[in-house]
Amino acid sequence: MSVYVVGLSKIHNLEGMGRYRQGVPGTLAQYRGRLAIRGVVDDVLEGTVGPDSVVVFEFESVEDARRWHNSSEYRGVREHRLGSADSTLLLISAPPDGASTRNGIPRT
Repeated sequence: MSVYVVGLSKIHNLEGMGRYRQGVPGTLAQYRGRLAIRGVVDDVLEGTVGPDSVVVFEFESVEDARRWHNSSEYRGVREHRLGSADSTLLLISAPPDGASTRNGIPRT
């Protein structure tokens, strides 16, 4: 089962966020993670979400994603993001087709 960490950021310091973007890739492999997507928001089609940057990291398990997020390697890099953007990080699991998620919502 793949697990994803999705980051939504409203950037207010490009230089600091650049340091974050440069540092993150080196923190992923030892936690069986990889950068899946990094992009900018072109338009919000529905809703009022206002990030201008989106990143998706893929991990092999929830445990790997949590260990990465709590690691000293990532904590050192995370400080650049915290000082440079208003961000939300989401941990998203992708159960097999037909399986229910933790909150009981069936996966379609």
